Amino acid sequence: YNSYNFAGAVSGGAFAEALSPRLAEALLWALERLAPTYLLRPTDEVLGCQVVSLWAADTAAGGVLLARCVESAALRLLCWAGESPLALQAARLLRTLARQPYCAAGLQQQPAWSRVLGAHAPGSRALAHVPPKAQRALVEALACAGGAMPGAVAAAGYLHELCAVLSGRFDEVRAAMTGTRGAAMLPAVQTLVVSLSQSARGLSRAVGRLAWSADVPSEARIDLQRTLLGFSAHLAAELAVGLLPAYASTPPVVTALLRVLADCARAHALEGALSAAPLGALCSTCHTSASLYMRNYGPATQGTRQTLEEEARCAQLLALLRAHEHLAVALFDAMTAAAEAGVLPPAGGEDACAAATLLEGFGGSVLPFLSADALALPKLCACFFDALSAVLALARAPGAPPLSEELARAARHSLRHGARHRAEVSRVALEAVYALGAHAAQQEHAPEPVCALVAALQHELLLDLAGSQIHPDSADVAGNALLALVVARPDAWAALVEGIAAGAAEPEALRQLFAQLTSANGVRGSLDRPNRARFRANLALFLAAVRQRPHLAAILRTAEQGAAGAL
Repeated sequence: YNSYNFAGAVSGGAFAEALSPRLAEALLWALERLAPTYLLRPTDEVLGCQVVSLWAADTAAGGVLLARCVESAALRLLCWAGESPLALQAARLLRTLARQPYCAAGLQQQPAWSRVLGAHAPGSRALAHVPPKAQRALVEALACAGGAMPGAVAAAGYLHELCAVLSGRFDEVRAAMTGTRGAAMLPAVQTLVVSLSQSARGLSRAVGRLAWSADVPSEARIDLQRTLLGFSAHLAAELAVGLLPAYASTPPVVTALLRVLADCARAHALEGALSAAPLGALCSTCHTSASLYMRNYGPATQGTRQTLEEEARCAQLLALLRAHEHLAVALFDAMTAAAEAGVLPPAGGEDACAAATLLEGFGGSVLPFLSADALALPKLCACFFDALSAVLALARAPGAPPLSEELARAARHSLRHGARHRAEVSRVALEAVYALGAHAAQQEHAPEPVCALVAALQHELLLDLAGSQIHPDSADVAGNALLALVVARPDAWAALVEGIAAGAAEPEALRQLFAQLTSANGVRGSLDRPNRARFRANLALFLAAVRQRPHLAAILRTAEQGAAGAL
């Protein structure tokens, strides 16, 4: 299998004469899937299969297999320059092994692993030929294996050294950019920036997947994870805010920098309470990055569809949306956990300020990019409504600032656009409407922008349902959303019903239909599951009656003209 050793001499393996880069890539691909899944497992997990148990991680044969896997990956990573797909597959194999605690512990005893660590040391150029994606997988592998070091002190020293290497590489990038005028646009410098960005992403992705040794206590693990989160946030700020203005005209570099921010935000969302400390700074970084991006590219308009359909621009907007979504989730979890513990965040506290910064950045710097043309792209549309749902959830977190009128207005139009979309997007948008209505129903005195938003959504959702504008697969979610809106503001619903009935040819018949919708079949002002089911049954009968009477359906559709001034 190992056709060349590290000295470059041909070995006597069975595939020595036939092994090519593509064949080696296929073998590494197979090892990545077979070794940790079926072979390198603890003995107690493979009992009952005699063949597989021969290669268990804690057996002699398992140790040999692990050594061969590491040697094969390291050999292709370090010695086969110019083979980018092969280097990427080798790094992925190392990452897969490092994620498994029973394999990560044995990596430290492998000479080939020591060679990889030496190649990644400060001042080494042994990995200069490795492509950026492989750098990301390699740094993730190196970080994941750090937790398997024997003892908390050794693990802390290992991970701090890895962070120091990345910090040194950022200093090298800054020095290269300031060396001569226009140096930032040199291909070699751009490659350094993209490689460092991918390495930073690998570090963020490793935070929640460190293969901890049993010798590292839980308190030390939390401290180390917080340290990595803090360094990831610092590196994301240095890259996104510090380098984004210099590469405004270079889409691949801009995409790489914004993806650093998205992966860092994702790590904070996944780690929950561990991310409390750096959230404020990371929200400021996200806001600043979005502002810089908007300043350089300008808002998306109806005339820029061809630009938006370019892969780079779409990827950049996806990264910004995902960063806001993950940070909104992290802040919501942190503020909700604090409230459940009896500690209500103060109005001017760190979490409240971070939430205000994030809401301001989303409404002022992200939403202007997203026109109807932009939302015609399926992936971008789905990501946008995921982010919008998370932002609306954050606005109802304990201690969070209320929605501004501008953001509420934008949310109204966006939610209606999503409700009329294909089934997947429609369900996400309607679930956000339901959550908004449920939150408003729990408040005795909801903020004025929220009340106006609920009233406008009542009207528009009713019109869309009556006019068959909602996808049939989203009918159940639409019913739940309408019930939540009705329960949240029964006074607005009563005024809406009376306004529609007043202009009908048969006002009493229409009033009776509306009364049956909200009272028949035992429906009451509650959002529990049985009541939602009864309301959906009433809604089906109501819509069938409305659609059988063209003049009533016409009234509901023409009443849409009055919704313009609702918000």
